[in-house]
Amino acid sequence: MPRRNQLGLACSIQKVRLKDGAPARRAYVELPPLVLPDGSKKRRRAHAQGESIAAAVARLILQLRQKDFQMEADALLDSALSVLGAGFQDLLTDAQPHTTPLLGEALAAHIEARHRDGKIGDETHQRYAGLLKNHIAPHPIAKKHLDEVSRQDVEGFLDDLAAKRNEHGKPQLGTSPRRTIHDLLSQIFVKATRDEVIAKNPMLTVERAKKKHKAPGAQFAQKPGASRMLSRIFQTMPYEDYLRQLLLCLGMRTSERLGLQYQRLVWSKADDADALHGRLSFPALHIHVSHQLDRSVERHLIPLKTEESPRVLPMPLLALPHVDALLLRRAIEIVRLAQTRRNKQDKRLLAALRKHPQRLKDEGFTYDSNGAVLSPVFDETTFLFTNASGIPHRQQRANVLWRKTLDDLGVQEHIREQDLRHVAVSFLGEQRYSFPAIASITGHALRDTRSLSATYLHITEQTRAEEMELLAALYARPAEPVASDDIPAPLLSYAEQVPIDTLWRPPFLTDEALKQGASETDRQTRGSLQRYLPASLRTVSLADDSVTGAHEALTALSAQVIALADMRGYYVSGAPSTPPPATVEQAQEEVESATVSPVASGREPTRNERERALLDRIHYVSEDETAEINANRPAISDEQAQEMAARLRADLRAAKRAREHGSEADNGHNDEPAEVEETPDEATARLASRLLKDLEQDLEKEE
Repeated sequence: MPRRNQLGLACSIQKVRLKDGAPARRAYVELPPLVLPDGSKKRRRAHAQGESIAAAVARLILQLRQKDFQMEADALLDSALSVLGAGFQDLLTDAQPHTTPLLGEALAAHIEARHRDGKIGDETHQRYAGLLKNHIAPHPIAKKHLDEVSRQDVEGFLDDLAAKRNEHGKPQLGTSPRRTIHDLLSQIFVKATRDEVIAKNPMLTVERAKKKHKAPGAQFAQKPGASRMLSRIFQTMPYEDYLRQLLLCLGMRTSERLGLQYQRLVWSKADDADALHGRLSFPALHIHVSHQLDRSVERHLIPLKTEESPRVLPMPLLALPHVDALLLRRAIEIVRLAQTRRNKQDKRLLAALRKHPQRLKDEGFTYDSNGAVLSPVFDETTFLFTNASGIPHRQQRANVLWRKTLDDLGVQEHIREQDLRHVAVSFLGEQRYSFPAIASITGHALRDTRSLSATYLHITEQTRAEEMELLAALYARPAEPVASDDIPAPLLSYAEQVPIDTLWRPPFLTDEALKQGASETDRQTRGSLQRYLPASLRTVSLADDSVTGAHEALTALSAQVIALADMRGYYVSGAPSTPPPATVEQAQEEVESATVSPVASGREPTRNERERALLDRIHYVSEDETAEINANRPAISDEQAQEMAARLRADLRAAKRAREHGSEADNGHNDEPAEVEETPDEATARLASRLLKDLEQDLEKEE
């Protein structure tokens, strides 16, 4: 039996031990008995525990008040004040039940509410939830009520986050996520203060982690030689890695690439006019970028980052053989997986693959609502970048694969996956493209003064195609075929009846065999476009199918695409014989030592000639055709310029006389106006102004 009233308290005290073995005290008091319906009485008792006698008594008083035993509570309070002293009142106040939520619960509710109201997107919601789960909830501060949290608590918590290290001894959380956590805490405390849930905001004097601003030029994309270094890396990396990373170099985000599905590939029909690439009916492909893959384990498709992000990318000609190569490899993976699993769905796929050649002959090509070719192998949910089980890679895995590629090549420079996209933006900026034109392929949001140019500058499809061709030129390399032994039997059987690429696109002129008397240029062009296929499945083969020959064919193909003289340095006339530079400084040395191919006249192109080539919308002609155009273009000598200026002066004088003659007829005067002499500089300036107006009128007619 416990000893009662040993301290003069109006309750009994008992020594107890908690479940973890820690000593504690229990205070209890007898209450008036409960009278049952049959007249009998039932004994009642109230009790509470605490780490000390005072804590147990304080909690017992609160419990008695809660159960409406006010007289017993007052008697116990009077005895406690006389025995334990006036400090017991403060302890009782601290023991009052909290009306504010725990910090962790308040933060979780705040994140969910912002997501529910549409103030943050799905990806941001997942990122915030991850920070809460992994870094805030495990900390003791998350178990405190909002009115218990002090400035010292918050500062200590943020210091703990900054001190966390991973297994390599590096900071587990960077500056950016720690600033995000600071912002989330500020938001809930500002709201609690505004709603008068707490009296004072403990975040008012807590500083955010200072962001480390890199010096100008410290970003990889801003360094001289960055584009050259990536060009060399992509020319020498394993081809499977090349296929995986190429779309990032063309302006896509990593999450957009990982979320890319087959239904987003829309090929032009074989009978569509192809004005972009001139004489040959080249394939034309547009990729519809409309979703991205989130960072969760479930790998959900979520909306894109900004309202400007959804876009349609015209695939450059130099990238089309690699898209074909990617789809062929993906088809091989899907058929192999179907042969291994052999479930009902896989059996239906293999059966549809066997019947598809005859269906094409009877019905032709059919397209889904998005414009993608209906295929027995690919469905609308087929992801293009996956693991062996057909599950799309997570962003963490994509980063690991990219880092491994660089390590295997001996690259010492720190290059992130997103730097590929940054280099694309920087390179197009160097080519004098406007911000809206660049954003039309990268999906960047335009804000502030750039929004004005976005409103009044209309980006044409031609401009977007030029940008994509320029980016593809940086990373041009021949496609590499798969071995015939690697193609499953169902696909080989399919290829014996119809071309294997009809599984994902309609046929084009470049897929057909060459007619008798075809030029070597046509052979190289078609051979380069078909090189992703095994030699036994091609309709046109290169005369020299070695790596060197393939690079020479690529040079011929690139000459059909773009005639910019200053871009020739990015094309390879032979297979790369050296590994890529290890640092961006070495890449810049290569740029400075490299020679740019001269224009047709045998001299280096001037800056004005390069800019004029861009302004002329880049003619897609070969070097021979470019030389012929330049040779037939009349040159204006100084004498001819003076003669044209004189004619312009005469026209101006005649117009002026006509105007003045009309006014003189009204006034009764008919004096000959004095001839106005112009200096040669004034005449040249007037001539230039007249020529510019003529060019503007010609451009308006073309539009």
